[in-house]
Amino acid sequence: MDTYVLGYRLVAVGLVAYWAIRLVIAMRKPAEGFRVPESERLPIRLTRNRWLAICVIGMTAGVGVLAFSYVYFGDNG
Repeated sequence: MDTYVLGYRLVAVGLVAYWAIRLVIAMRKPAEGFRVPESERLPIRLTRNRWLAICVIGMTAGVGVLAFSYVYFGDNG
């Protein structure tokens, strides 16, 4: 497998892992008083439900990038 393909796929798996960890952290915290850690820099107020949706979208994007790598590079890379 080419190192470029391996790096591409590792980035995709890293995206999924990053957003999965953020999702688990957000799910374990109570909904009342929930604040996104980076909320001071964001122009909109994020509720816990919105943040959970963003995490799911991020995980879906990572899976999409991984699937695209198999379509574009093939099975062997």
